[in-house]
Amino acid sequence: MKKTQTLHTNSLSLLSLLCIALFTFSCEESDDEVTKDEDNTSSISVDKNTVIVGESSASLDIYTYFRGEDFNADGKTYLNIVALQGPFSANSPSISLFIKDMPASSTTLNWQTSSNAVGDLTASEFMLQVHDGNKRWYGEYGSPAYNTTGSLDVKIEGDVATFSFADIELGDKFLAGQSTETKKCSGSFSVTISEIDPTSGRGGEGNLVY
Repeated sequence: MKKTQTLHTNSLSLLSLLCIALFTFSCEESDDEVTKDEDNTSSISVDKNTVIVGESSASLDIYTYFRGEDFNADGKTYLNIVALQGPFSANSPSISLFIKDMPASSTTLNWQTSSNAVGDLTASEFMLQVHDGNKRWYGEYGSPAYNTTGSLDVKIEGDVATFSFADIELGDKFLAGQSTETKKCSGSFSVTISEIDPTSGRGGEGNLVY
């Protein structure tokens, strides 16, 4: 069953653990257009509701989400969806995805450029972190922009959105030059779009779609 309501204390605590530390950084808002996938198919082949870090993989079955305002980006809004392996835990294998908003149609998004503030994400960008159950893996930020690159396929089929990515190299530290290890990471998960409350400041949780 879906639960679209103000986050309970445990969900908010989980999201706080999964969200990145936001650094103050300003950039001009881009008017980039979203690239549409006209044939509504994905070129990325990753098992649904799975996270892969190097040679290890884990299944995912639940999600939480939060619509927030980023005060490091003049209060601009963003959407954070965290797909994870239940039950809720700070060390659950997970994918923590940040986007500007839920795309209206199938598209391909590119890794965030220029800023590291999630409020500065444009409609054509994304940023994410993954957790393999032991360690968190980050996009590496080297001021004034991320060193990390990659793409995210978004497939919209009716009321279901599937997010997929493959072979994005992430590090065990957020700041470039501080990582002691990097690994190629892949993943995919599906959510029911109507369960995501469009109101800023709202959050909820539910089951992933199989």
